[in-house]
Amino acid sequence: MICWDRGVVMGLSRRVLLCGIFVSTVAACSSGRRWKHTSAWDEVDVDGLSVVVPSDWNKIDFDSNLWKSAWLSGDKKSRIMVAPHVSATSVYDAMSSAMNAARSTMRGYKPVGERVALQDGSDMRIRQDYVSEMPEFANGSVWVISKGQQYALVDIAGPGISEGHRDEIGRRCVLQPAANTATCSSEDPSANASGVDSSGAVVVDASGVLFSIPQTWQNSGGVEGSERWTYGWALLGKQGTASARVLVAPEMPQKSVREALAQIEVDHVGGSLSGYTVRSRHQLDAANLDEGVRTDFVWGDSGGSQGCLWVASANSRVFAVQYVSEKQIDAKLREQIEGSLRLRC
Repeated sequence: MICWDRGVVMGLSRRVLLCGIFVSTVAACSSGRRWKHTSAWDEVDVDGLSVVVPSDWNKIDFDSNLWKSAWLSGDKKSRIMVAPHVSATSVYDAMSSAMNAARSTMRGYKPVGERVALQDGSDMRIRQDYVSEMPEFANGSVWVISKGQQYALVDIAGPGISEGHRDEIGRRCVLQPAANTATCSSEDPSANASGVDSSGAVVVDASGVLFSIPQTWQNSGGVEGSERWTYGWALLGKQGTASARVLVAPEMPQKSVREALAQIEVDHVGGSLSGYTVRSRHQLDAANLDEGVRTDFVWGDSGGSQGCLWVASANSRVFAVQYVSEKQIDAKLREQIEGSLRLRC
């Protein structure tokens, strides 16, 4: 059961957004910094992302929702994976995509240590170390590299590459600016190159789940410790406290909308959302969804807080989006989310 009571759902501050992250304002990837191992390392370009890799490692390309290319050591026990184009709203959103992908493919995956951020002007990169129960990838590091609104990922793991090299590789990555840095999908003609449309809304991407929210909302990340609600955005007040929040479960394990909705509601009634009471429910009529249900509800001790839950499916994938507010929800925002909700192909 996922336990996030009223305090956990709404008690969000700006400090929480940076909790556990050490930020250093330095030149993240100085071209003047000399690479000490040039004789055994090559600098390669993957769709505009420059990465340093061991000369004797073998390159492989694969069709993945996230990763494009990888380099493997001769014994296949060490690797460098590269994703040169990641659809995200921030470096932290991109890191969440990498972590979600790792949880689904690596046994015993767990982030460890302090997340480190390096900033150079408006460009930023962050590093997150991790461990897993897979002997060949027991220790590794994920880097997110940003250039304006462009984001890329580099995953480095295995016994054949030292912690120092994992750090050096990430620092030396260079992401070249692209002609179009749109954060929204190309299927949305209403958005301009910055991802913000004329109404001040921005299209956000939670591992392929796309919808529109006001530009003023902040990326708050998912619910800590939750394997379901792994993405989130919040409306912050003057004191940095969230008065409303949108959470996303980008891929539910259930095979149908009905089963997924039932599981979420069982958890809510069981305590994950105090005072959860259904007010209305109706089927979604959207051409870009195979099936969908919207549930309007109230929650909280007095029942004065409102919320809305969408559970939908497309391309055999079931996902959920939940909008909660301390008071009444914004009906226009509810319709905005619902009208723009879709799954990226």
